[in-house]
Amino acid sequence: RRVPTKFKKIVWPATPAVYGTPTYVNGKIKGTKVRKRVVVLQQQLPSGWQQVDKDKTNGKGRFHLKAKTTWYHKKIKQRVVVQPTRKAAGNTSKGRGFTVNPAYAPQGDSGAWSRIAPGYRIQYNACAPVRWRLNTQYAPDGVKPEVKTAIRQLGAATGIRFVYTGKTKAIPGSSRTWPGNTNMVVAWAAPSQTKWNLYGNTIGRGGQLKTAYARTATGKRALKITRSGLVMDNTFDAPAGFAGPNARGSIIVHELGHAAGIGHSSDAVQQMYPSAVNTADGVYQAGDLAGLRHVGLSTGCLEKARGFGRALPGYVPPPEASVRVESEVPGLS
Repeated sequence: RRVPTKFKKIVWPATPAVYGTPTYVNGKIKGTKVRKRVVVLQQQLPSGWQQVDKDKTNGKGRFHLKAKTTWYHKKIKQRVVVQPTRKAAGNTSKGRGFTVNPAYAPQGDSGAWSRIAPGYRIQYNACAPVRWRLNTQYAPDGVKPEVKTAIRQLGAATGIRFVYTGKTKAIPGSSRTWPGNTNMVVAWAAPSQTKWNLYGNTIGRGGQLKTAYARTATGKRALKITRSGLVMDNTFDAPAGFAGPNARGSIIVHELGHAAGIGHSSDAVQQMYPSAVNTADGVYQAGDLAGLRHVGLSTGCLEKARGFGRALPGYVPPPEASVRVESEVPGLS
């Protein structure tokens, strides 16, 4: 017979927490077997409970767990689980709500977002890492830090872990070989080097190249993104950085939203507004964040579609563009 294990105390973090702020769940268990017990902090997703952190109790039964504040989300439940041993029973605490907000106040209409293909749920499996590569063969100097900054912002907005796996010569929309173990490619190219239309006033396009049928945690049909990317027009001399109209970093932020599965916004304050007016200096706003939550970890893990012996290829929508702002537009310089 296993001896019982109980919680003597749990100190939960204040909510809402601010993105990136170190936040902890501390507590103590009681019983006759409290030393070196495995204690796990979990968060509840629509697909089930997911581990956030793990610790072992000290000789007095105390534990120290780090809550995850590296992605924005509305209230989700956290709980603490003490795992059983051969001699001692386990225990699970009650769930406790926890919210993480950005360090800034998002502006605009939170309802001003769309999917890249209305009527389809197109998204990455948010519970698996997205491996990405960068093609700087035809890119201007200084783009790598901008791309990494933009992808960190996308990760914070979706809860997805993006893993950089190196350079490539692949260009989305071209016949160049796609690198192995890669889900996303960011590249610069001339309009003649890709089938993704960069002619006219288009300065970048982002979207998917391959999807596969899947199911959401609630059993709804979805399309899991297996290959995606963005292409920037290297014949357009976009200003470096994230501030101001046509800023290169802000265009990257916009196209990454398309690569992740969201479409354009009708609200000019949002980064996903089709024209690169960039009123928010390359930072996702309320509508952008709402859309990215709907294609991110807040929706849970994607599952393989039942009844298929293998993943069947799914619908791939056309990539969406970012349109440059002309210098003669009144009020812009």
